[in-house]
Amino acid sequence: TTDIVGGISGGSTWAPGMPSANESSIFDASLPSASKPEVLELLPERIEVTLKTADHDGMRGSIVEAGDDGTYEVLLNDKVERVRVVQDELELVRPAKKEKVVIVRGESRGTLGTLIGIDGQDGIVKMQNQDIRILSLQDVGRLTTD
Repeated sequence: TTDIVGGISGGSTWAPGMPSANESSIFDASLPSASKPEVLELLPERIEVTLKTADHDGMRGSIVEAGDDGTYEVLLNDKVERVRVVQDELELVRPAKKEKVVIVRGESRGTLGTLIGIDGQDGIVKMQNQDIRILSLQDVGRLTTD
């Protein structure tokens, strides 16, 4: 039998906009976001950020460690220096077209993709599973290269 909402009875409960089973995530998928307390979502490691601190204002770096206490260790690009900061002292670096990205907020959080286009404040992202998503650029972080 077929039901209009879910497809074939007993089949998948996937709906448009939800991460599919074959999407990769760099976050712990064992904890559904609905069961987590309302706290500031941690940013993932390996994304590029700009610092907004008195000593390092405007400097760019890569998050190398996200602490459970809401702090981040950032390796600066221009210096061989690591700095510990809180999330309010970080700003995501806006990715450019064709760069690898990670989704940092929302239902697809932790999913990797490639930015294939920009439309104002929205990014057109080709996900690893080949899906195309239109997301706010505020929800997309530029992945640093190894």
